[in-house]
Amino acid sequence: MFTLAISGGIATGKSTAALMLLEFHGPAATLFDCDESVHRWLTKPEIVESIADRFGPTILDAQEAIDRSALGKRIFANTADREFLEAMLHPLVLEEGTSAWREAKEADEPVELFIFEVPLLYEVEFALPHDLDVLIAASPTTQRNRLREVRGIPDERIDALLNSQMSIADKVERASCVVWNDGNKKELAAQLTLLNQLTEARIKA
Repeated sequence: MFTLAISGGIATGKSTAALMLLEFHGPAATLFDCDESVHRWLTKPEIVESIADRFGPTILDAQEAIDRSALGKRIFANTADREFLEAMLHPLVLEEGTSAWREAKEADEPVELFIFEVPLLYEVEFALPHDLDVLIAASPTTQRNRLREVRGIPDERIDALLNSQMSIADKVERASCVVWNDGNKKELAAQLTLLNQLTEARIKA
């Protein structure tokens, strides 16, 4: 089983790339999305309670669930709060992801390709098993345009989001493989086709 770790910055297209790679292999590939894991943990009563104790009741919505928009604004504005949240959630995500990887490796139906989608792969050096890490990169201008035009985020919020993350340039220096995604899906697919040829060669080796 060949394992890819896909990472990138906000609005660089890492989720789109991961799904495209899945399609190359069909049922012989599987994906573990770290963001989805975080969202699942944020619904657990014990996690909700810990976050409410730290941030106060205003972090909850009318249904007593985590208000993710309010939480996002809080952690982007306060380093200590972000570190508290990461220290609580990252070990849980790491354990869940590693468990999913082991299950895929030992499954009766063979899995050729396992993909981890890890937004903070380079920031926190997630110790998830992988044979190759791939950065889906885009220029800050493209990130801003996508955040503004596709997601409708105002400029001042975009500045806070981008400033809270490691720069794309720094991630490029750390990455084993870089896919540049400033263009359209056709251009992205062409690069991913080449990447898939590499992974298929490694799978068959």
